Amino acid sequence: MPSKLTISNIKTFAESKGGQCLSTEYINAKHKLTWCCSNNHIWDSSYDNALKRWCGICGGTRIILKTFTKELLTNELKELKTITAIANKYGTTPANVTKYLNKFNIRRNRRNNSKHYYDLNLFNKDTEKSFYIAGFLAADGSVFNNCINLVLALKDEGHLIKIKNLLNTDAFITTGNSIYQGKIYKFCRLSLYSKELVNQLKRFNIVRNKTKIYEMPEWLIIHPLINHFLRGYSDGDFCWRIHKVERGINRMIFKLLGTEKFLNQCISIFSKQCNLDLSNKKAVKRKDANVYYCDFGGNIICSKLALWLYKDSTIYLERKRDIVLSGCELAIHKEITKDKLIETFTRLGTQIAVAKELGYSNSRICQLIKEYQIQ
Repeated sequence: MPSKLTISNIKTFAESKGGQCLSTEYINAKHKLTWCCSNNHIWDSSYDNALKRWCGICGGTRIILKTFTKELLTNELKELKTITAIANKYGTTPANVTKYLNKFNIRRNRRNNSKHYYDLNLFNKDTEKSFYIAGFLAADGSVFNNCINLVLALKDEGHLIKIKNLLNTDAFITTGNSIYQGKIYKFCRLSLYSKELVNQLKRFNIVRNKTKIYEMPEWLIIHPLINHFLRGYSDGDFCWRIHKVERGINRMIFKLLGTEKFLNQCISIFSKQCNLDLSNKKAVKRKDANVYYCDFGGNIICSKLALWLYKDSTIYLERKRDIVLSGCELAIHKEITKDKLIETFTRLGTQIAVAKELGYSNSRICQLIKEYQIQ
């Protein structure tokens, strides 16, 4: 090929592939042209892309949207019922299918043709399943008109499939990439189109634009299944981690994210349900975002929180539960009596040695000395 391409050169290239270039003007290698292969599949792509990949239908790599006709789409809509199902069949996006439906002025019943089946009474029931999913949506979900969106990191796609099965739905899970602060993140998404479910979520105060205003309703705070709701929230917006502190001792940390009102509600619930003195805890605003957080540190405190959150549980995000189990194991042997502490001091003589043997930090040993009033 000459260094400066012309439309004649482009047509010669298409003929070498057994097809044609239907365009009459060539601007540059990035400009889209109309192509036709030997099987009469027609599509638009740049010359650069045509060099890399010829006909997508013949190669089995993509649907050529120009093969959509009014008759074809009308029949597929009657048979498959939903735009998403058509898109999946032809390997394209719902947006592209919608574009051609509008182009051909094909009318569809949005209520019947855009909706999958669900358990439409799910959030009217007081069960572990309904409370857990509601908590997860309160943390990581969004509501817009009659649509519920749940987006997770791609590494948690297995958990999203689990939630889909709990919802008893045939809705599709899609994947994609997003860019945040210059980094590419892979995600998976489940979208639910149901006016009934959206209305039911209002009893949990899950509404549109809830991020900066969310707080739990009073009835939920005192409900016996509140631990399942907060476990769902924790799987979405809490952070469990094992932190290595002084002298290699591992320390469990539990971090909550949310609105100031919501976090204060959580602190009150944890104090009552886990019999903990959390009077020194409060919501703190992050400097880099309009969001609040609250940290809970210490293996004993975190293990009590974990045991309550996971009480009678069958639904959870496994990778977070693994961290919780590791943290609880750290605390199993750490409940020591006053006599045990005195005996260890008598034998070792120094606070540092006692802390190292018992697996505590120096500050925790000081706290125990005060609690047990050891002179």
